[in-house]
Amino acid sequence: MTVRKTAGALFLLLATPLFAKSLDWRALDVEARLDRDGRLHVVERQAMVFDGDWNGGERTFRIGAGQSLQFESIARVEGGVEKALVRSDLSKVDHYDFTSPVVLRWRSRLPDDPPFVNKEIIYVLRYTLSGVLRESGGTYRFNHDFAFPDRDGIIQHFALRFDVDPVWHGATSPVVIERNGIPPGQSVVVPLTLQFTGATPPQNVAHTLSAVVINAVLALFLLAVAFLLFEFVSVERAKGRFAPVPADSVDEAFLREHLFVLLPEVAGTAIDGKTAAPEVAAVLARMTQEGKLSSGVESRGGLLKHKVLCLTLLVDDDALTGYEQKLVRKLFFGAKNTDTDRIAKHYKTTGFNPAEIIEPGIKNELQKLRGWTREPQRANWKRDWMIVGGALLLMIVAALRGGNDTGVVIFLFFAGALSLGCASAAANLNARGLTYPIARIAIPAIFLAPLYWLAIAYTRGAASTLLRFLTPVALCAWAASITKLTLDQLRSPESPERMALRHRLYAARHYFIRELRSPTPRLRDEWYPYFLAFGLGRNLDRWFGAHGGEMATTGTSESAATSSSHSSGPAGFTGGGGAFGGAGASGGWAIAAAAMGAGVSAPSSSSSGSSSSSSSSSSSSSGGGGGGGW
Repeated sequence: MTVRKTAGALFLLLATPLFAKSLDWRALDVEARLDRDGRLHVVERQAMVFDGDWNGGERTFRIGAGQSLQFESIARVEGGVEKALVRSDLSKVDHYDFTSPVVLRWRSRLPDDPPFVNKEIIYVLRYTLSGVLRESGGTYRFNHDFAFPDRDGIIQHFALRFDVDPVWHGATSPVVIERNGIPPGQSVVVPLTLQFTGATPPQNVAHTLSAVVINAVLALFLLAVAFLLFEFVSVERAKGRFAPVPADSVDEAFLREHLFVLLPEVAGTAIDGKTAAPEVAAVLARMTQEGKLSSGVESRGGLLKHKVLCLTLLVDDDALTGYEQKLVRKLFFGAKNTDTDRIAKHYKTTGFNPAEIIEPGIKNELQKLRGWTREPQRANWKRDWMIVGGALLLMIVAALRGGNDTGVVIFLFFAGALSLGCASAAANLNARGLTYPIARIAIPAIFLAPLYWLAIAYTRGAASTLLRFLTPVALCAWAASITKLTLDQLRSPESPERMALRHRLYAARHYFIRELRSPTPRLRDEWYPYFLAFGLGRNLDRWFGAHGGEMATTGTSESAATSSSHSSGPAGFTGGGGAFGGAGASGGWAIAAAAMGAGVSAPSSSSSGSSSSSSSSSSSSSGGGGGGGW
């Protein structure tokens, strides 16, 4: 075994040099000249040392925005004489071709030839670069890399002679640089700031925006967005929106003045504009308190028990009016008794949404309130779309200028359209919101943030990507116009009177929530329908589970009495009174009533009444690139 291991180790030691590959440059000599028109003429003399089974050499040119490459020739030096390579397929030695617009390859060895063993071959490349000078405000910047950092081998000796035409002032010509032992990844960059003194402007330079212009465009954009946001908040606040909810000032007198003047189901719909299961439960609770219904809760279903609300009609349905009569006839369908299971069975083929029964009548009640139906114009939509159209026109003109501007404008157009669609949907969903102003603004802003980032990024990079002045202006105008349209859709469509009423209702709801956290809440049992209308059934259940057990009377946890129990003060609060079995017991009346209020889903559809009504790059330098073998 020892002999085998020793032999294997010797084989690896002998075989490793045979199969290893390396490529270094004994020397890289560069001669370059910047002519009066800004073209850079380059001659590279590469003394390449191949070791291994290389096919040949490779040169990758890094061509930045506004730059172009004119490749002229490549030759192999043999005996001091240059032998030109032939541009053709790479199947023969001394043939070369471009495998991409910026990658040049040439063949030095056939696949069947023996691998190179420290073979030095000298190649001479000639090419011209245009656009290496960047003009901004009459100043020309030169920042060229005369080596190629993207390589694996070392450059043992580097020599540069760079001549600058006398028409260019700002550099001592020639520029001579010599370095030894340049490792992979390291460049040789020559930065210059030049002034042109010729009679006619140079034709082969890239014109860029100055930092002053770019910063001015960005500053105007940010100021415009800040102004639009300030104006939105100021106008909405002046209308009474986003005013603090005065929950601390709520007491029983406040409730009697502002809340109890409304039916509970009307208050529940008014607070968030929805008529759903909580409002239906509030109607049933109110009618129970008024002696029109009696109710009880039963547990059914074997192992998977569920709460069933059982109702008894105590008056003749002809004695009822409006949506009370319509709702009773739909729930009882000619009988005096009904329950959740019976209703589900009766409507299983047609579906049933009790909220749709009471909604028209509730809306009629709301229209009687002062200022409720008045909906002021949120914004001048014609003006908004004219602003968006003007920004779009700027985008089109910028795109027609060609160059990098076209691609940038098209990309930002689609990004803006996507942002506008998402932000508009979010804005309209939050337009009626009165609480949490920061969140109301932040939700649409999330969808606008990528557009802002792109507009700012492309504007900041306008110099390196050679964007013309109109393009960053158009990008920022496009983003600002979309911001304007989004904020206008976020404006409330409600009158100040309507918002003031909803603020008072929110204050009452917050008061109920706060009191239900206390063992002795300042609440009354007769307010129970309002708790349900505000979607606080589960809050009641939690309070009852924590504090109401000692107040529950025997026999009321699952079935309810037929009369209402009105407490005489806060100390007598039981979570709903005898008519509702203490409300919270065993999941209680509130959950069962909400289930009945949710209605019955039609086959292959979902119930619409089940929703709750509670609140809810390119681099600026030139040159560089890569070199090596393949």
